[in-house]
Amino acid sequence: MRKSDHTALSKREREIMNILIEHSEADVAEVISHMRNPSSYSSIRKILSIMYEKGLLVRKKEGKKHVFSPAISREKAENTAISHLLRTYYDDSLESAVNALLRFHKKDLSREYLDRLKGIIDNFNDEGA
Repeated sequence: MRKSDHTALSKREREIMNILIEHSEADVAEVISHMRNPSSYSSIRKILSIMYEKGLLVRKKEGKKHVFSPAISREKAENTAISHLLRTYYDDSLESAVNALLRFHKKDLSREYLDRLKGIIDNFNDEGA
């Protein structure tokens, strides 16, 4: 098995990973049932096998089928993705990333929403982090 790279997922691999993170484990048919626009059964089975070979998934045999689950937790996947995003686009600057997110969502930022965000930051500070 090759070393996994959780930051270099294709769009289809990301969709599959999100399904498996949400449902903990699934066989090929179950993955397909949760996809927006699934490819053929054999295509999804092949993608799952490739993801397993990359070390992204764990696979176990249940009867005649394989059941797949993420090789890492949701928290680890999120942390890896955020770290990659910060490093790649924001020179590891949280301030720059937050500024970009606020600009991106400017039309959605009501006073109440901004107050909730401020509350999150205040709560974070109160926890001694």
